[in-house]
Amino acid sequence: PPSPARAIDVTYETVAEHGMPAPGTPQGVTFYRFPDPPIISEAGTIVFAAQVEGVGVDTTNDTGVWRRRRGGPLELIARNGDPVPGQADGVVWNFVKNPVVNRSGAVALSGALVGPGVADESFGILIPDGLGGYRQIQRYRGEAPGTEPGTTFVSLPYGWLLFNDAGQVAVTNELASNGTYDPARGTSLWLGDASGDLRLIAREGSQAPGLPAGITLSEFGDYKYNFVGFNQAGEVAFSGTFQAPQRLWSALWAPNDDGRPVPRIVEGMDAPGSDPVGQFASFDPFVLMNDARQVLFFASSEVNGGIRKGVWFLEPSGEIVPIAVVGSNVEWGTSSSGRVIGITHNPTGENQGALNQEGDVLFLPGLSTAGAVVLRWESRTRELSLVLSVSNPPFLPSGVIFGPDSMALTETGDALVSGQLIAPGFTQSSRAVYM
Repeated sequence: PPSPARAIDVTYETVAEHGMPAPGTPQGVTFYRFPDPPIISEAGTIVFAAQVEGVGVDTTNDTGVWRRRRGGPLELIARNGDPVPGQADGVVWNFVKNPVVNRSGAVALSGALVGPGVADESFGILIPDGLGGYRQIQRYRGEAPGTEPGTTFVSLPYGWLLFNDAGQVAVTNELASNGTYDPARGTSLWLGDASGDLRLIAREGSQAPGLPAGITLSEFGDYKYNFVGFNQAGEVAFSGTFQAPQRLWSALWAPNDDGRPVPRIVEGMDAPGSDPVGQFASFDPFVLMNDARQVLFFASSEVNGGIRKGVWFLEPSGEIVPIAVVGSNVEWGTSSSGRVIGITHNPTGENQGALNQEGDVLFLPGLSTAGAVVLRWESRTRELSLVLSVSNPPFLPSGVIFGPDSMALTETGDALVSGQLIAPGFTQSSRAVYM
């Protein structure tokens, strides 16, 4: 039976919004636009890119990256036109995007450099070098190690970037061979660190991890929106398809006992959570994993010839736990209930789910009686609780909708949700971070 949904106490705080002074910049410079969702770590640290406007701002210095540790002030990490720590004198940021923060608060990002000794097309992945500076470990049109000669990176810096406390990054991107892009062999997943080591984990058209020789990874998702599970041990979990004799199979890869990714769930296996029980049909390119190798994933199941979206939880033992499946019911408090009518999951690269080290989950379902809500699921009790009503948030005027676009569960169990305001007269620049 479905678990009851309990209400919990929620407080809200604005971290950044349009028109606020932008810390680390001259007086008169304010936040103008927040083009991408922020990233929120389990420690409660928030990092985001923003455009600014005001005194002295032009196209050479209108974008930056800011960080705020839990309870601390906003601080500028990088801004176009500013010197790059750890690089030669005169080398400045020319482009910054896609910042990500680990639990210790260190920030890695996609960016471009310009200045003495910097090659053309210098944008790529930059991570802290452990000495207060930044090192570039992956460069647009740079050679892809461990691949055939002439293979280069061609999608940076737009793919997902993940960063752990060991200083390792996981990133998806596209590859080309001798300048020619082959979509059947394009998307790839890499693991790198500040030493410069860069290792290929998976690539479309190549051997599928954890499967017999000759079986290839066919589809790995769109490199921009493929969110990979990544933990402190540098292990990965991801979804995709593999080519076996006669047909393609969808699968979810997660670590085995020795940490290598193997298919843990394959199309056709039972998908609990519906009546009658369905079978998994496909897996969405949004996967989260914690240090205990617990995995949160979104998928579609086939039930009586129809397709139902849902969110499930995979235990290291192999147990598959349903959290919410379209068509199932959830009890709301003590006097009402609602049927799950939709599950929102990473439709445009936005992080609309969260998993912490305790195995607790945040996700965004649509309910027949309450509309879109943010719910929390506790793995220990397997109960649901209400975090936020999207269509009627208590901290906004009537008629204004809060559209969540990034979520995190902190180490202390606090739920952090960022989003943008949706109402007549509001634009993307109205995005803010609420906690």
